[in-house]
Amino acid sequence: MNYTVIKVQTATEQEQELLIASLIGLSVSAFQQEPDCLLIFPEHGEASEQSIRHLLAEKKVAFQTEQVEAINWNAHWEQQLEPIMVTTANAVYKQISIRASFQPVDPMADMEVVITPRMSFGTGHHATTRLMIEQLAVLPVLNKRVLDVGTGTGVLAILAHKMGASAVFATETDQWGYENAIDNFSENNCNDIVLIQSEQIPASFPVFDLIMANINTNTILGLLPQLKEKANTGAWAVFSGWLIADADELSKALKSLGFLPVTVDENSGWGVMTCQLARV
Repeated sequence: MNYTVIKVQTATEQEQELLIASLIGLSVSAFQQEPDCLLIFPEHGEASEQSIRHLLAEKKVAFQTEQVEAINWNAHWEQQLEPIMVTTANAVYKQISIRASFQPVDPMADMEVVITPRMSFGTGHHATTRLMIEQLAVLPVLNKRVLDVGTGTGVLAILAHKMGASAVFATETDQWGYENAIDNFSENNCNDIVLIQSEQIPASFPVFDLIMANINTNTILGLLPQLKEKANTGAWAVFSGWLIADADELSKALKSLGFLPVTVDENSGWGVMTCQLARV
């Protein structure tokens, strides 16, 4: 099966990040950041490609369109993927390694997650994933129920499982992401993570002590009422995937529902906000 890739020449990584942020609300299966260009993979269907083309044209961004085979995409991704180490403030899990299955174990790692991405988000290389990992490492996870909204490759859900969560539930809208997460759960011996392919939070899900969502601002805002319904009193929530310029809007919406922001951090223009649901 062939896939469309839209190629945009870029001068800096920040230029790529800003372009990604503007496209996140559209039907994009994946982004790939190269040293001098950004590769955009639309979801299947002419409408998805047209919406991306239209936005790029509005921004006066020059681009090229090519057809690639999925197997070539995966092979290329794996060749480019480098293992990473995230340093956290957790005394037990200070060094968290994220690597592909074909890469060697890092002896310096206190914990590792094995991730083989296939057109899904969350390899640990993006600033928002790193921000989420850093926050997750210092929050109460042991024996807690955890929800990961928009799990992508499943890296955050896997980390919560390995940190001793009593139960981990996850959602994912994209078919590629859903299948990839299942494979990665198995690779990490986390087969009891409950994963549902859905744009909403399933009513069948229980209430949670910790909620994670690394998704775009509009999606977070749209899901907040559902997330409150699924949050225990005093539950923690961590949100990333939004630009730091959206901090005030997000904070206001969270406060209106009783989620009180505790910390805000940023990396490369992206933000992470950790909140706690107010106790009545």
